[in-house]
Amino acid sequence: MVLNRLRALVDTQPGLVRECRDCGTTLGEDSDDATVCPTCGSSEIATYDL
Repeated sequence: MVLNRLRALVDTQPGLVRECRDCGTTLGEDSDDATVCPTCGSSEIATYDL
């Protein structure tokens, strides 16, 4: 079941995902140059190329 959810997410999302390492917030597509999380203010932003 979890695998199906992950596949559905990856198939419908762009290949690049940005996520805050501290709170887990996924940054939107318009946040290409984002260096600070809008939720918690952390500068720890992870970028994943799926």
